[in-house]
Amino acid sequence: MTGRATESSAEVVDDLNQKKPMRVLHVDDEHSLLKREALQESEERYRTLFEEAMDAIFVADAETGILIDCNRAATELVGRTKKELIGKHQRILHPRQEIVEEGISKTFKQHLKEKKGQVLEAQVITKKGEIKEVAIKANLMELRGKKVLQGIFRDITDRKQMENALRKSEENHRNISNKMLGLMKSSAVLLTSADLHERLQTILDVVCEQGWRRAVITLKNEKLETTDIVTAGLTNEEEERLRGHQPSGEVLRERLSSMFEQYRLGEFYYLPWSNALVQEQFKHAVPSKMKKEEMVDWNPDDLLYVPLRLPGGKVVGIMSMDDPEDGRRPTKESLAPLELFAHQAATAIENAKLIQQVKEYAQHLEEKVEERTKQLKETQKRLVNSERLAAIGELAAMIGHDLRNPLT
Repeated sequence: MTGRATESSAEVVDDLNQKKPMRVLHVDDEHSLLKREALQESEERYRTLFEEAMDAIFVADAETGILIDCNRAATELVGRTKKELIGKHQRILHPRQEIVEEGISKTFKQHLKEKKGQVLEAQVITKKGEIKEVAIKANLMELRGKKVLQGIFRDITDRKQMENALRKSEENHRNISNKMLGLMKSSAVLLTSADLHERLQTILDVVCEQGWRRAVITLKNEKLETTDIVTAGLTNEEEERLRGHQPSGEVLRERLSSMFEQYRLGEFYYLPWSNALVQEQFKHAVPSKMKKEEMVDWNPDDLLYVPLRLPGGKVVGIMSMDDPEDGRRPTKESLAPLELFAHQAATAIENAKLIQQVKEYAQHLEEKVEERTKQLKETQKRLVNSERLAAIGELAAMIGHDLRNPLT
């Protein structure tokens, strides 16, 4: 039998209880040698695959949760070195909300029990505090006589962001579709009344149904001076304050000019209060009623308005909205339905004005006709009376003639 001899050093204790160095000669037979070489080759192959894996791999003691190994991708995932990870508890990998009562992560607990081998989604936290979404597949195994849990972590942050963006986009499109349907129904209702103020109130009701708690329409003449104000969601005191601080036509013309182009969202103008120009120009805006916890990224002093333009470009009014129910800043997409409605509203307002003018003109004509008829009747009466007097005078003259010249 052939084999290979290897030498190692060791210490032995003699009869006097003193340590003495000695050499130990190990002789492996061919079978043992091949077995050891195969095992070493297998371990090297595993280590290579382990280190070069594209997914992060963490190995933790199944009983204590202490990390005993990880690969390069694992250190990149959480932004920590191996030295910072090995020997630490596996909860260092997860944000606080992922940790259960036992002091381990939810997924670690699940993989130890009923979910081993299954893919579970979780979150990890980097050294800098960044949260990443991961999918973890873990299996129990034995390593050097210990039970360990090996977890393969795949970063799915980008996928999750895309899914969230897609879901949000679908929700936005669904909301826009629902709003468009509501606006179509409202447009039909808008035409049922010819009264200007009823139409204005209907327009404001529609705006509030679209997710705004307060809305204002200020009617404008050809010089862009305010002729009337109709509100929804404002108190009488707030409305009076608004009436007392209306901008001149010149100022309004400036607010619809290229000077405010940077604030445009389609036909709308969104003015964030953080802008110094906005704070200077709109000092007398009516304060918001929104609570802090209701706001997402909408500032209570932000402003949103849209000119009500006719197809020819004439501005018949300004419509402004405040206090969004979702607490969010508007986007061009979210305002698209209201932008279409604003054009319809402008036409409805102008038509109501024309109808009102026609009615007023008809009433004026009717009054003129009545007045003229009355004048004609009075003239006719005078003529009749005049004719009667003339006839009486003529009769009296005849009688006088007869009296002066009696028949003989």
